[in-house]
Amino acid sequence: MANNKKRAKNAAEELKRLARFEESKRKKVKRRNIITVTACAIAAFAVVVTFAVVSVNLGTKTDDQASGETKQARFDAYQNTPPDPAYTPKVVDASEYEGTLPIIENQDATPTIAYPDGYTVPQDLVVSTLATGEGDEIDTSTQAAKINYSGWNLNGDEFDSSISKQTGGFDVQPGLPNLIDGWKMGLMGKHKIGDKLMLVIPQALAYKDKSLAGPDDTTASGPLTFFVEFIG
Repeated sequence: MANNKKRAKNAAEELKRLARFEESKRKKVKRRNIITVTACAIAAFAVVVTFAVVSVNLGTKTDDQASGETKQARFDAYQNTPPDPAYTPKVVDASEYEGTLPIIENQDATPTIAYPDGYTVPQDLVVSTLATGEGDEIDTSTQAAKINYSGWNLNGDEFDSSISKQTGGFDVQPGLPNLIDGWKMGLMGKHKIGDKLMLVIPQALAYKDKSLAGPDDTTASGPLTFFVEFIG
């Protein structure tokens, strides 16, 4: 009888030991599966990130290439159709101009320029009123004025800007002396503080001693576009 109890006790302990062994083995398998799944997930995430980075880089390269090709096409179009040196440019209001014009963006902060596809340079000075101010009236033919401005060349490169430089504005004297003809013709007359204008200036009325050196030129060469805001 005693032996039977002992054997039963030993069998019970053996079953418990086997149960603990099986539980330990099950936990190890579960832990190994978790590690495997986690490693696969990390690897998959790394592949996705790598693919995304490569795609962005390829897209950026494609965008940069397209931008360069657009600049080159715009430059070539201008070089292939040079302005008539005998033609005298006149002032044309943008509402009367039939061609496409540059687009001034971000006018309330730091302006930028965008040239539409197929843009061709006007032979006249085109003046576009972007916004009408509500401040005091100024007659630049007889009064001094303070303006903010940004200027871009045909390639879309900003070559000068009182806004980017944060100079607090640029003072122009009555009659607009010592300025390029494009500014004299485009800004002469009555304006209000707060007026915002775009001046699309042909080379004949810009810096005449400079030539359009090429699509990578960042100087004030060739035809220019200005954003001008009267601030005082």
